[in-house]
Amino acid sequence: MTRLFSIFEKRVIDTGCVIFVMSYSVKQPSLPFRLVCEVEDRTDWQLADVIHWKKPKALPMGASKTHVTRNVEFVFVFCRKGKDKLFITNKRTTGASPRGQPLYEVQFNFLTAPNNDERKRSTLAKQKNMRASFSTDLVTQLLERYFPVGSTVLDPHCGEGTTGIACIKANRRCVLIDIDPVCVEVTNHALAPLVSKLT
Repeated sequence: MTRLFSIFEKRVIDTGCVIFVMSYSVKQPSLPFRLVCEVEDRTDWQLADVIHWKKPKALPMGASKTHVTRNVEFVFVFCRKGKDKLFITNKRTTGASPRGQPLYEVQFNFLTAPNNDERKRSTLAKQKNMRASFSTDLVTQLLERYFPVGSTVLDPHCGEGTTGIACIKANRRCVLIDIDPVCVEVTNHALAPLVSKLT
C-alpha cells in the first residue's frame, strides 16, 4: 500500500486527494485501520476524512453468533500532510460568519449507493466472471464532493471501468490502470461506447 502512495506522490497535484474504498473481513476487521496507520506513518499522506458507504444489499451474517451483518464500507480520503485545510473539495460557500470567515454547505460523512452496477454490466464482464466492487453512483457522489469539473482522476485498479464510466458522464478526465490484462480489456470494452460519443 505504501508503494502505491509513492506513485500518488508523483502523480497527484499538491492540493489533490486520494480516495480508497476499503472493505473488511470477519477475520480481520481491523485491517483497513491498520493500513491507514501504515500510510500515515510511512508516507507523506494523512487521513483527511472517513465516509461511511451504506450498501442497500448486505450478505446476512446468519451463520455467525458473534458477528453483525455489515452493510457499510469505509471510504478513506487522504490528502498530503499539512494540506488538510487546503485540498480541493466542491463544497460551496453559504455565507460568512460575523468575523468574515467563510461558511460552507454541510455534507455528512454518510453516502448511500448501490453495491455495484450488476444490471448494467457488460456481457464481456459477465463472461470473464468479474464482479464490480462498487457502483458508478458511489463514484459519481465522490466526484461531486472532491473533484471539480475538468479534474483528472487516476484509478490504479480500474477493474471493470466503473470509475472511468462515472468520470466520462460527470465531465472529468481519467487515467485508468490495471495490472490484469483482462481488466484492461473489460474496461476498454465498457468505455468504448461512451468515448465514441465524445469524438
